[in-house]
Amino acid sequence: METLFRFHRGGLAESLETTTFVTGLPAIKAYISECDPVLYHSIKNIRIKKEPYVDERLPKAWGSIEYMVVADIDGQKGQCIGYTNFCQ
Repeated sequence: METLFRFHRGGLAESLETTTFVTGLPAIKAYISECDPVLYHSIKNIRIKKEPYVDERLPKAWGSIEYMVVADIDGQKGQCIGYTNFCQ
């Protein structure tokens, strides 16, 4: 299975437009830094939540399962910044 990441956006279609292939959490961090350096420097503790979410609307490559990628932003812990199809 290919490992994927996408940013959190207003709707599923907008979010899926940001999908990219990654090799793990370090690659997700690098992608965020590359795409949105301001966001990257304002967040801390980027991590993947271990609880899977089943969403049958997802494309086949996602396998109907996603995991939230969260970070601490401005004192708020565990804010969703994106999704992935794997958990480390």
